[in-house]
Amino acid sequence: MRRYNIGYILVAIFFLALLIGICLPIGGAKLSTHRFSGEVMGTYYRLVFVQYADRAADTAVTAVEDIRAIEALASTYRSESEISQLSNSPPGSARVLSPEIFAVLERSLYYYQLTDGAFDVTVGPLMNLWRAAVKRDKLPTTDEISKALQSVSSKNITLDPSARTIAFSRAGMSITLDAIVKGYAADLALAAIRNKGAQAALVDLGGDIVCFGHPPSRDGWDIGIQNPFQPASVPMDISPGAILATIRLTDAAVATSGNYQRTLPIQGESYSQIIDPRTGLPVHQAPSVTVIAPTAADADALATACSVLSVPEALDLINKIPNTEALLITGPAESPTFHTSSGFEKYLLTSLPVNNVFPAADRP
Repeated sequence: MRRYNIGYILVAIFFLALLIGICLPIGGAKLSTHRFSGEVMGTYYRLVFVQYADRAADTAVTAVEDIRAIEALASTYRSESEISQLSNSPPGSARVLSPEIFAVLERSLYYYQLTDGAFDVTVGPLMNLWRAAVKRDKLPTTDEISKALQSVSSKNITLDPSARTIAFSRAGMSITLDAIVKGYAADLALAAIRNKGAQAALVDLGGDIVCFGHPPSRDGWDIGIQNPFQPASVPMDISPGAILATIRLTDAAVATSGNYQRTLPIQGESYSQIIDPRTGLPVHQAPSVTVIAPTAADADALATACSVLSVPEALDLINKIPNTEALLITGPAESPTFHTSSGFEKYLLTSLPVNNVFPAADRP
């Protein structure tokens, strides 16, 4: 979905220098820490896992194949993908879905209801409208936005679990899974690594991170939250000022959404690529939203939803969901405000900037 871009939100600090070459003798065989990286889904991936050396390559190949399979089904940039083929389906026409896409859509409808429409995968017509506005370098008109909104609402989706089908009740609808499918793919990759016998693993798919177990010599995986006011030019950027804080996770996931990552440049102004599906307008209130959740799909979807909701609404939502925490950053670089859910701080290894102000040296 994305090529390298300014603003990979989450920077996983694996301390690979400590991990490389560490071997744990077990019954004559050796468990080693392995790492693999590359590009997939228009972004980078990094796999780090503890496993017997003779199985590592096959494990990595299987994990990446699972990611590529989801990309082939869900990419809106491939006209032959399952999601692209759904666009503009006639109202009432039932289409059979793959098990993977059906599962993602079921979860998406759950979050649509949970967030009162702040998370909505039928936002496709609005995304298309704003992307067209970038090409012509002219803001959409109120009438254009209103027309696109007529085809936006997950209330107009009907899923039939027994037949594994989807049907739209309005014309002109299209679906984009960009706000959840990368997390879902990361979850599948982690499951593949676990099923191949790894003892611990971390998957980082373009900043959507999910892990289980812990690396040797530590009780969790250390993950850096990127400073939204100093976006990374490369993945895993740990240069001075790039890391806002570090959290430690095990058997959990984390994702960050922000209106500074990739923008819509129109007439000299930059607009967020996160569109509020209720208003049809780009969001603007939170430069960065980080969510910790049980799965990467959950973290991915909730980070987007909390970028759309107001800060009080977002924190109220997160505080009601078990095993889920959030950090929202608002305001300018000179005087940002950090808003945390009730249990976020227990994951912190390093404190957030004192007095809600970044050190001057850390500012861009």
